[in-house]
Amino acid sequence: IHNRTPVTVRESDDLALARQAMLWAEIRHLPVLDDRDHLVGVITERDILKELARQGKEASRRRVADVMSRPPVVVTPHDSQAHAVGVILERRVGCLPVVERGELVGIVTRTDVLRSLEERDDERPAGPKLDAYMKRHPATAAADDLLFD
Repeated sequence: IHNRTPVTVRESDDLALARQAMLWAEIRHLPVLDDRDHLVGVITERDILKELARQGKEASRRRVADVMSRPPVVVTPHDSQAHAVGVILERRVGCLPVVERGELVGIVTRTDVLRSLEERDDERPAGPKLDAYMKRHPATAAADDLLFD
C-alpha cells in the first residue's frame, strides 16, 4: 500500500484553505493537526461539500475544527493490508492516517488499498464476476439536475 507524507491542515484553518489544499494536491482527505502538531481529526472533500450545501458561500469562513471528523480512525505502519481494509469497511472511512509513536507518518486511502489489490490480482486467476456482489438499481441523476438535488 502506498504510504506517503500527507498534506495537512490545522484545526484553526478555514474551510477555504482546506478546499484549496485539496485542489492543489489533487487529494480528497486531509489529516488535521492542532497547534502542537498532534493529529486531532480528518477533513474530507465530502465534509466540505456537505457544509457548502448547508451554509452556501458562508461555509468558506468556517473553521476546519467545526467540520472535521474526530477522533481520527488511525492505523500503524505495522498493521496488515487486511486490517486496513477491515477498518475502512467497518468504520466507513475513506482514509486512514498512519501513526507511529503518536506521530503522523503517512496516510492510506481507500484508493491506495484498491490499487494495491489490483496489482496483486494481476498475478491471480479472475475471481467472481461483478454481478455476484454489485448493487442493483443504483440512484441516478440526469445531466440537467441541480447538484444539491
